[in-house]
Amino acid sequence: MIRLDRFLANQGIGTRKEVKQLIRQQLVRIDGVLIERGDHKFDEERCVVTLRDEVIEHHKDVYLLFHKPAGCVCANHDPLHPTVFDHLPACYQRLSTVGRLDKDTTGLLLISDDGVLAHRLLTPSRHVRKGYEATLLKEIDDAQVMALTTGIDLGDFTTMPAEVQLIDAHRVRLYICEGKFHQVKRMFHAVGNEVTALHRFSFGPLSLGDLPQGEWRPLRTEEIEELKEVSRP
Repeated sequence: MIRLDRFLANQGIGTRKEVKQLIRQQLVRIDGVLIERGDHKFDEERCVVTLRDEVIEHHKDVYLLFHKPAGCVCANHDPLHPTVFDHLPACYQRLSTVGRLDKDTTGLLLISDDGVLAHRLLTPSRHVRKGYEATLLKEIDDAQVMALTTGIDLGDFTTMPAEVQLIDAHRVRLYICEGKFHQVKRMFHAVGNEVTALHRFSFGPLSLGDLPQGEWRPLRTEEIEELKEVSRP
C-alpha cells in the first residue's frame, strides 16, 4: 500500500506539494473513483490511477547507467552546481545515485530507485568491485603499489587490499570494494602521490562501453540480474 501523493511524486508527476495540488483540484482518480486526499492509500500493483483521465503508468525499480562528465555533482538539487540529474528527463528526477563520484571525477554512475540493491552494492562486505583509472602527479613506484595492494590506514578506516594494474608510469587502474568519501584520492595521497584525474570505468559487472559523456541508458535485463547476483547476501 502506498499514499497517493507519494505514488504520483514517485512517477515523476511533480513534487509532493505539486501533486497534492493536483489532487485538491479533483484531477486524480483511482479505478474511476475521484480521490481528494493525498494520504489516501491504495495498492499500486492492482489499481489504475488516472490524471486528467490519462492512465499513470506504474514504474518501479528503474535502473540507469550514466556517463558522468566532470563539473556536475551527484545530488538531486544543488543551488551552486549543475547536477547529474540535469542530464536526465523530468520523470527520473526522483531517482538516487548509487554512491557518489566527486565533482571532478568522470565515469560510470548507477542511478536507481531500488534502495535495497543500492545498499547491497555499496556494502564493502559484498566485495562488489569498482574500477578506476587514475592519472597521477608523480611516477608510481613499487613501494606505493605494495601499500595499495596491502591496505592503507587512512585514520577513520583501513582500506581493503586493492588490485593495481599499471598502464604507464603516471596512470594506473585501481580496483576497490569500498567507496568511501574521496577514497581513491586519499589512498594515493597517503602513499605520497596525488591524483590529477580520476575516471570510473566499471562497477561490479557494469562497464561504460561506448556510452558518451553526459549520456545515459536503461540497464538491460541481464545487467540487472548480474547486479543482483553479485550483491546477494
